[in-house]
Amino acid sequence: MYREIPTRTIEARTRFWAKIDKRSPDDCWPWTGCRRDGYGLFLLGRTTYSAHRIAFLESTGIQPQHLCVCHTCDMPLCCNPKHLFLGTNADNMRDRNKKGRQAKGEKLHTARLTEENVIKISQAQKAYFHGQDVALAGEYGVASNAIRAIRTGEHWAHLESVKAVSSMRVSKPQLTEQQVVKIKNDLKTFRRGQGKILAEKYNTTLKAIYRIRQGVTWSHIHV
Repeated sequence: MYREIPTRTIEARTRFWAKIDKRSPDDCWPWTGCRRDGYGLFLLGRTTYSAHRIAFLESTGIQPQHLCVCHTCDMPLCCNPKHLFLGTNADNMRDRNKKGRQAKGEKLHTARLTEENVIKISQAQKAYFHGQDVALAGEYGVASNAIRAIRTGEHWAHLESVKAVSSMRVSKPQLTEQQVVKIKNDLKTFRRGQGKILAEKYNTTLKAIYRIRQGVTWSHIHV
């Protein structure tokens, strides 16, 4: 959520710049104060703000507003105004991906599978069969969605074995009218989790099932 950085008193500005390790004009100027998730934090009143955003405002007089303050140096603690520039969230993500900063695979703090696990899973998926996602999920102690995401290349796509499997299934086959009739009949007694079951059964996406249920697609078929 966007928060405008308030006016800084002379005392606050002095305190702010005292926490920056100013080096030569072209070097990074690391923040030496409090930090969170690798970025510097500075307290103004009772609210904390990102140190590099304040540094940008101090040097340019421009409120970042809803924009990101990005780093050309790829050092989150850097507060050298020469290394900072404004960009949209999309610009920031594009810059992050270009520099390879995004966490991948088992480096993600939420990852429950190792790369070795995923390689074995993707090898098994080369011979895909109905119900395989659920079976592999039980074997590795994860949700079937996690297994499906490997099969489709949504997750772990940086591994060659996953790329090979996902490329075999670039898109889901189109549903037939006969299948849609059966799906609509099943949806008459809708229950929690049924969408996932039907998506697995008919080798389609959960979104496709929901769109049928809501009448967005296949609305000309009545059962």
